[in-house]
Amino acid sequence: MATVSVTRASPVIAFIIVIAAAIFLNYVDRGAIGIAAPLMKTELGLSATRFGIAVSAFFWIYAPIQLLIGRLCDRLPVYRVYSAGLALWAASTFLTPAYL
Repeated sequence: MATVSVTRASPVIAFIIVIAAAIFLNYVDRGAIGIAAPLMKTELGLSATRFGIAVSAFFWIYAPIQLLIGRLCDRLPVYRVYSAGLALWAASTFLTPAYL
């Protein structure tokens, strides 16, 4: 009778898969704004200039936060900082409909 050996993925591999999935979703989220831009401009009544200012506001916050997160990653374990960021992102996504 043949035996089958089942091995579990190491926690490091599982963590890498979660990080890869989060990075993929992050890029998809940012790319979705460009695709939805015409509909958003029409529905919100924004000119191209006002829409550009609204979208660039993301980068006005994103750039300085990168410095803060980099500093945190130097001082704390990276997996904890990343896990906290992922939890914050999930909570923000979950609570988005409450503000609409």
